Amino acid sequence: MLLLTPDSLLDPHGALRPFVCEALEALGQMRDETGARLAFALVVRTSNDAAAVLSTLRELRLPAGPSQVIETNKPGVDATILRELQERFAVSDPASECVLVDTRPGSTDAALPPGLPKLLLEETGADGMSGWPAMLLKIARKTGRNAAENLQLVLPVLAAAEGVVDLQQVSFRPERIEAEGHCLISVEDSALGALSGLFLNLPTSFVIEQPDSPHPVAFKEVAEDTIQEAKAYIQSLRANGQLEMAPGETGQAEAGELEGMASPLLGQPTHYVETDETGRRILRRRGFN
Repeated sequence: MLLLTPDSLLDPHGALRPFVCEALEALGQMRDETGARLAFALVVRTSNDAAAVLSTLRELRLPAGPSQVIETNKPGVDATILRELQERFAVSDPASECVLVDTRPGSTDAALPPGLPKLLLEETGADGMSGWPAMLLKIARKTGRNAAENLQLVLPVLAAAEGVVDLQQVSFRPERIEAEGHCLISVEDSALGALSGLFLNLPTSFVIEQPDSPHPVAFKEVAEDTIQEAKAYIQSLRANGQLEMAPGETGQAEAGELEGMASPLLGQPTHYVETDETGRRILRRRGFN
């Protein structure tokens, strides 16, 4: 059983931590070592603490979430939450049946049964895995014979943290997890002129090395020939007048560079450039986005 603190779900400003929604949805589908659905509850000091978290989750209409709440300061509750766990959740040995997820050590220690395992949510990490994606991997690895099935559930969340979507051809090995997907990749080459740095949705490999180690490494890989094909594709669109720039984009090119990029003799351009909210210039195909 997972015991979640408010800090594990909300940041210091009261906003949901990155990937909390995806993590809760995955947790709601995971199974424990016995094959039962993984149970999880919110551990709070008072009902007011619970209300702040649950109202935020309900506003998002999440399909899964910690509907059960344990109040550690509730009158009549033991010095620990042992009785609550035993009576409400049929937990006989919290040290072997429960795991606490928190952001820092000591925040709820006074109310916890002795020996309760803890997993701390790390918001930074040089290994490329942090926050809830890294936490999901840790939790899935602790589910015994159902670990492989649970890894399948959490892998899309781990990949999404690296920008990789549409996973397929997943391969699990003790030292390495691999999957094929797609990711927006910046294609850079001085020969592309103003189009250098354009983002294309390219086939991408998502990799987790040493998934069973304390510090697994997650990253994405794009084959060099895929990058070269993308460069040639952009040049072909430009040469054949099939690329229409968004309003204001032409001002980024050198004089004469965009001539012929949209030719009335060749019909309507099949592609255009869109700038998203983060400033990325993305190649889009008409009728496919």
